[in-house]
Amino acid sequence: MVRGRYAELTNGPDALMVGVSGPIGPRTLQHPGTQLPAADVAMNASVLNRVDESVTPGRVINPADSGFANPALDPSACRS
Repeated sequence: MVRGRYAELTNGPDALMVGVSGPIGPRTLQHPGTQLPAADVAMNASVLNRVDESVTPGRVINPADSGFANPALDPSACRS
């Protein structure tokens, strides 16, 4: 699972976007040794296409991940 996620982040269509990251990382001293080989995994186009079919690129699954909605930028907060 972790190897696939690392490969998706490093080889996927959004790999060059600034700020691309994943909610993964080592939590024990043993984890880095099992996760570092994932940097060498390359997903072929058919695998990446199947990932894109599951979740369309750019789609936000959790609305809470959309970012901060600044109330000062809401049209109702503007001066008349």
